[in-house]
Order: sequence, then C-alpha cells, then structure tokens
Amino acid sequence: MCGIIAVLRRRSRRVAPTSEVVLVALAQVEGLWPHARSAEDPRRIDELSQEVETLDVLLRGEPGVQTLAAAPGLAAELDRRFGQLAAEVAAFEGLLDANAADRSPGALEVLGASLIRLKDALWSIRKDRLRTAREVAILAGAAPTSAALAAYLAIQETLSALDRLEVRGRDSAGIQVLVRHPGVNLTEPATLMLLLSRSDELFNSGSAIAADGCLNFVYKAAA
Repeated sequence: MCGIIAVLRRRSRRVAPTSEVVLVALAQVEGLWPHARSAEDPRRIDELSQEVETLDVLLRGEPGVQTLAAAPGLAAELDRRFGQLAAEVAAFEGLLDANAADRSPGALEVLGASLIRLKDALWSIRKDRLRTAREVAILAGAAPTSAALAAYLAIQETLSALDRLEVRGRDSAGIQVLVRHPGVNLTEPATLMLLLSRSDELFNSGSAIAADGCLNFVYKAAA
C-alpha cells in the first residue's frame, strides 16, 4: 500500500501583497487583541480570528511566497510577533481554565470555541505560510525568478503532503517533476548529450527524460 501526492501548478492571477500591506494587517490584529482579551467576548475574538485568517489568505500560495522571498526580514518579523501573540493567547486560555468555576459551562464552551479558531489561524500562518516560504527559499537558492519560486513551491507542497501522509510507501519514496515549456532547446546537441547520460526507461533516481516537449526529472530514496 502506498500514498500518492500530485500537484498541478498553474500561474496565479493574484497580485503579491506588499510588505506594507502585510504589516498594516498585522498591526490591525495586534490592536484588536487587547480589547478582545479584556472583554472576554467571543464575538471580539471571532473578529480578531477573521483578521488573522485574512492575513493567512494574503500569504498563501505563489503570491505569498513571492512577498516573503522579496523581504527576508518580513518573515522573521511575522514569526516573532505572531509567536508573541500565540503565547499570550495560550496564557489567556490557561487563565480561563484556572477560573472555570466562575463561569457557566455554556459560556466557557462558546469562548473556548472562539479561542480554538484563533489558535488555528495563528498556527496556519506560523507553521504553514512562514514554514513554506522558508523551505521554498532553501530549495530555490539565491535570487530565484518568480517562475522558479512557483515551481519550487509545487515541489515543497508535494514534499510537505508526503510528510503528512499517514500511509506511505515502505520500500521507497520519491518525487517526479514534469516541466512543461522548459525554456531549453531539447534538440540541441549539448542538451541531447546531457539527456542521454541521464536517460532511463525505468525512471530510476536521477533520471531526466524528454517526452512530448516536456522534461521529466525523477529522484528516489530507498526506505
């Protein structure tokens, strides 16, 4: 039994947000939290969660990766400030648990549900958006083009999905990358020699195969 992940990338139509837009949204989140905490009002916490979820959408996908790649300090700033907010939310939740006897079970349950939504939104930004941007930057190397970022984002999403599979292949694992319109002349002698040296009908690790104007790269790891 094995797990299979497929990612089909298409060009995003969404414009990458600027660092200023992201920081303004973050400041909005930070401004709402003290009021939501002091009021202990689920509606205010839900309003705060909505703002965090909106920021999560801004940082999603290719546009978000482009924004974070263009401003390396932005990701660190977001991680620090959202980490601080997450710690404050956890402390607030702990205080509610300690004083649970002072509230009705129904009110505590509604407030708890709002806090769960907020914690999920914060986790999504810190562990999905920021982590994805860091991993894509490692894969893409120095000064990547927007096309390279998009391609490596697809690869990172595949690797992350494989990592999260409950059932994976036990004998081997690997990834195949199919590149349409690779931007090289596949009939050029030097290119043909390179392809010939890596040609493999069994698609073993390290093979590179040209077919129907596309390039296929295969990488496998045993066990």
